[in-house]
Amino acid sequence: MTFVAWVRYDRQLRGLNRPPLELRIAEAAKSLSAAARLVDELESEMQVRAAALERIAAESSEQQRLAGVRADEAEAVTKLVESVISSTHARMDRANRRSQLLYFALGVATSVPIGVMINLWTK
Repeated sequence: MTFVAWVRYDRQLRGLNRPPLELRIAEAAKSLSAAARLVDELESEMQVRAAALERIAAESSEQQRLAGVRADEAEAVTKLVESVISSTHARMDRANRRSQLLYFALGVATSVPIGVMINLWTK
């Protein structure tokens, strides 16, 4: 082992091969300031995301409330349509029965006199 190699080895063992303390402190300060900037950026992004989450949660609850209201409205409209159809059907059924009864009465009223007249002529 040469003298130069031995000096290098000795410095490595003692830690003298490292940069000066002031330089290491300056690098550590730069790293800390960069980390602080990153933390600030992350914090502001987390606040934006939290606000977006709150907005989405509020919209979701509003949509659920509207869905409930719309379901109630749909049920009410369905009941209204069913009642209108039912009443219209009943009204048409009554009108149909009346017309059928009228046709029967007219048929009886027409056929009986005609039958009597035919019976009188044939005797």
